Amino acid sequence: MGELDKGLLDVGGRAIAAREAEALRAAGAGEVLLVGGDRARYAPLGLTHVDDQTPGAGPVAGLATALRASRATRAVLVVGCDLPLVEPALLAALAAALTGDIDAVVPRVDGRAQPLCAAYAPRVAAIAEARLAAADPRLVALVESLRVRWLDEPALRAVDPTLRSFVNVNTPDDLRRARSLL
Repeated sequence: MGELDKGLLDVGGRAIAAREAEALRAAGAGEVLLVGGDRARYAPLGLTHVDDQTPGAGPVAGLATALRASRATRAVLVVGCDLPLVEPALLAALAAALTGDIDAVVPRVDGRAQPLCAAYAPRVAAIAEARLAAADPRLVALVESLRVRWLDEPALRAVDPTLRSFVNVNTPDDLRRARSLL
């Protein structure tokens, strides 16, 4: 989407970030934090804004920032800024599956990990920060270093039969598709 701020794109009459915040609240998230982005542009959404600790360093930096800023003690739900159709039932299932010594619950769709629609234990902040300090900010490498409970399509379809939660908006065609699914 080039220079466009995906979180502010309109889908169904609301900004993607507002739709995601609503889904997080409906899933039982105790707090909803918006990490990064232009504070002034997001202010009308009324979300708690947290400045990215390492601007421009990518998703691992954003994840580390979210985990450090969150007051959650068990599970932090993470949703990328481009998932306008994420279902509360899916988010609740991710949080519920984060138990014991598991570091993260990550969906897998078509064999591909979806680490930006996942649940993480707060302790993962230190692991993410270590990846950044070691100059290895790849999200895939971080996930590979964690104890992950994978949720594959049968489990995901139990709470989101069409997997619409994973419709992301990366291109104008994706945006048109997301709008048409409402």
